[in-house]
Amino acid sequence: MSDVLHNCPGCNGTEFTHLLDVEAQMHPSAEKFAFHQCTSCGMVMLNPRVKPERLHEYYTASYVPYRGPEAWGRYASFVASDQRQMDSNRLKKLRQHSRIDASHLILDIGCGKPSFLQKVHDSTGATCVGLDFSDLGWRDEPDKYEKLELQIGEVQDVTLARAPDIVTMWHYLEHDYHPDQTLHKNPIRRMRHLCCHAPF
Repeated sequence: MSDVLHNCPGCNGTEFTHLLDVEAQMHPSAEKFAFHQCTSCGMVMLNPRVKPERLHEYYTASYVPYRGPEAWGRYASFVASDQRQMDSNRLKKLRQHSRIDASHLILDIGCGKPSFLQKVHDSTGATCVGLDFSDLGWRDEPDKYEKLELQIGEVQDVTLARAPDIVTMWHYLEHDYHPDQTLHKNPIRRMRHLCCHAPF
């Protein structure tokens, strides 16, 4: 079963053009997925989408981003170095918008393997909260991420002691089924800054 889109998640438009059909990356199935583009705003989307209750079938323990550099065998050191650089670049981006210190609370939605949050905490002392619909990104390394507050759930499930100063969505918003609604939920609408890879 799938979830057919009749309205664009970005502009609510109703006219789409078919772009291409592809197989899922990093997944053994030969199932084909169609990408459509909204003729009003240009947003590209999966249509029909995988129903939310089936997402766990595609984000398993073998999902490469959850496994980290070790999944790349002899290239692990290169992947680890690239990840460290990416985490540093993201922290630099945050610092362009806000001073960050131990008084701040950072929320990363869709944290996956939370190396970015670890970088933020180690560099600034900030309280770092990560949210993901699965704990497969950190479950096998509890000691490595013991100073982070990691939660399993959706945006509406997150529990915080106070409103976050910064919310990041490096790997989330482009996967969100209802991005317009998510951006208006507490605690996101009460934040000071948002950094993300936006779908529109």
